[in-house]
Amino acid sequence: MRNHLKPLWLGIVLLLIVLTINGYVTFLSFQRVNRNNALVEHSQQVLLETERLKSLLVDAETGQRGYLYTGDLHYLEPYNRAAREVDAQLDRVAVLTADIALQRTQVQQLRDLSHAQLQQLADTIAMARAGQPEVAKARVLSNGKNVMDDIRTSIFAIERVEARLRADQVAEMKASTRSATLAFVIATSIAAAALLVFGGLLTREMRKSDAAAAAVLEQKEWLDTTLRSIGDAVLATDTSGRVVFLNEVAATLTGYTRNEARDRPLRQVFAIFNEVTREPAEDPVAKVVRTGAAVGLANHTVLRRADGTEVAIDDSAAPIRNAQRELIGVVLVFRDVTKQREVEAALRNAEKLATTGRFAATIAHEINNPLEAIMNLLFLLDRDSGLSSEGRGYLSLAEQELGRVAAVARQTLAFYKDNTSPAPVNIPNLLDEILTFYGRRIEARKIHVIRNYRNHYQFVGSAGEIRQVFSNLILNALDALPPGGVLTLNVSDDNGGRPAVRVEVEDNGSGIQQEHLSKIFEPFFTTKKDVGTGLGLWSAKNLVEKHEGQLLAECSRGKTRLTVLLPVLREGAAHAAAG
Repeated sequence: MRNHLKPLWLGIVLLLIVLTINGYVTFLSFQRVNRNNALVEHSQQVLLETERLKSLLVDAETGQRGYLYTGDLHYLEPYNRAAREVDAQLDRVAVLTADIALQRTQVQQLRDLSHAQLQQLADTIAMARAGQPEVAKARVLSNGKNVMDDIRTSIFAIERVEARLRADQVAEMKASTRSATLAFVIATSIAAAALLVFGGLLTREMRKSDAAAAAVLEQKEWLDTTLRSIGDAVLATDTSGRVVFLNEVAATLTGYTRNEARDRPLRQVFAIFNEVTREPAEDPVAKVVRTGAAVGLANHTVLRRADGTEVAIDDSAAPIRNAQRELIGVVLVFRDVTKQREVEAALRNAEKLATTGRFAATIAHEINNPLEAIMNLLFLLDRDSGLSSEGRGYLSLAEQELGRVAAVARQTLAFYKDNTSPAPVNIPNLLDEILTFYGRRIEARKIHVIRNYRNHYQFVGSAGEIRQVFSNLILNALDALPPGGVLTLNVSDDNGGRPAVRVEVEDNGSGIQQEHLSKIFEPFFTTKKDVGTGLGLWSAKNLVEKHEGQLLAECSRGKTRLTVLLPVLREGAAHAAAG
């Protein structure tokens, strides 16, 4: 609870105490009012019942006299009713006045007088019926009035007591009503005043709360915008590992939208595993929850996206804590490091290639010297006239084979360092030379070669490097072709209207799988498990691009086609360059 709210709550508690006390006092006052009201009603009931008793006795007397003077039995009806109801009426009065001793005595006296009066009335009526109406009248005149007067006196005494009690009860009821009213007015005033005060305080607090809420909302929106704008992917979970937030970059990398990812287990959205072993990587959220510290991913971690594709990532996970330093969640920051890994791989490959080039150049240099010596010796041996014709044939064959070895050595040296100056190169002649070089292999496997040379432009560049390019392409085609296969060489000037030499090396061999097309120009990538080095197409592409050309690959309908596009030099300019 904030400190500035404590006085408000203290005031509310005090107000509740005051209102409770006042309410209790008001309750007691109203109870007294109700009790006094009941007593007043009780007194009213006593007076009403005594009046009914008096009315019955008066009616009995009136009926008795009417009968005495008229002899008509109809006048006895009030008397008969009184005779039947007087005792019951006396009982009601007795019950109502039983709590006061004086009243009990008065009621008992009233009961005796009432019985005496009824007995006297009954005697006179009996006399009249017996034929002595005059005697009955005389008795009524002599003592009937005295008993009735006593009855009235007794009823008056009871009514006087009840009237006094009622007056006291009414006074007390009025006092209780005033007390209850005063308590209610005081409570209402206090409540109204408190409501005004608390209303003002609450209004002020609500304004502060609204301002704080607006500030929090603004900060949340600012934070949300910041997280959305971060170049790295950001994903947050609760302590149980369920996703509560991810920004647009994270949505792109994982393949899940914010709505799709929300409340999902992290393993579903952020499926990571080791790129080499293919084993699932350790859950970073579980590790942060367990250790309470920031952690990073292991090397070679890849993320499987929602569509099944994979992306190499690097990330870190850190705890999210509240103001009380309690762990309430985990945030992951990760990024796509595919390009970085490609650069690192390229650097490693470049180092390998540099080492390979230096090593190959050294070997080629060391081999080239003895090869030249052997070639000289064979030349001298060829001048010896003592050799037979068969020996001279073998000698010529040896010279050809050594020539091939020397050419390979020279190509290896050219691979490492080529110091030749650019010159016009006749592409069809160059291709024919390479086919001649591999002629025995082509004949042995009965490969059918188709030449389509429709070229008028000349290319200016390094003949040795371009020879190496097409040697690699033709050799790869020969390796892919089955016996009796077809190798097609197309040379043209067609490049969408722009001057260029277009050379296509096409075969109908085993082909290249689609997933390998994007990798065949990478260094050390090869599908020839036993004999391939993975450097042929890579070096060919580099040499073509060195000459500002392009090397393209495609595979469709059972045919593989590698296309080389080289800038051209017009025939006149070519002669000038050659001169």
